[in-house]
Amino acid sequence: MTDEYRTVDADSINSSPDNVWDVTSGALYVRDGTGWTGPTSAGQPIPGIGPSVGSAVFRMHSRRADLGDVATSVRLRALAQDEPTGGTAPDWDGVHVWVRHVSEQELYAVSVMRRDGQVAIKRKLPGGPSNGGTYATLATTERTMPLGRWQDVEVRVRDEGEQVRIALAIDGEPVLDALDHGQPGPGQSRARAITGSGSVGVRADATEVELAQVRVEPCSADLAEEC
Repeated sequence: MTDEYRTVDADSINSSPDNVWDVTSGALYVRDGTGWTGPTSAGQPIPGIGPSVGSAVFRMHSRRADLGDVATSVRLRALAQDEPTGGTAPDWDGVHVWVRHVSEQELYAVSVMRRDGQVAIKRKLPGGPSNGGTYATLATTERTMPLGRWQDVEVRVRDEGEQVRIALAIDGEPVLDALDHGQPGPGQSRARAITGSGSVGVRADATEVELAQVRVEPCSADLAEEC
């Protein structure tokens, strides 16, 4: 198990050691050989572990940050999503895959499940109101991911000169594709594509998730058309 407070020597996803991942918010437990964020609310009992840390805000990224043109695949299952108790819940609550994660302010976020039934590809660059950064939406479409069902998600990213191609497939079906030209986001006078390398990761908001079979594979030059 690993969480934002400590790292324990134990098996993680795919029997890999905890030093593969940095969990900066929430917790990553292992249950029946599968990664699990645990309940979103803190304090709920987990057999053999104790009170849950609470993963309403879950953030996990690889410690390796040299991942450039790669295909990141993860088998995931969203178990439950918090219902708003007052006011309106953010429409982007759900599960997101990170690629080219340079920092909390510089990354690509691929939303694979959102409360509003959308999937989206976004770029975040430093400077702005979202935890020190600004998001620019590169592509979006409608697609609902049902609770309780395993889904195979794959995100491919590769440089095309000074531009970056990001593609999302779910259960082997192409869902969304975007070419980042470096267009400015809201309130930005200039921007750029995130070329080069970074880490990969998973983010979940107000959503309890299981994760399995996380893989990152390089995209070689002869696979450019596929990757």
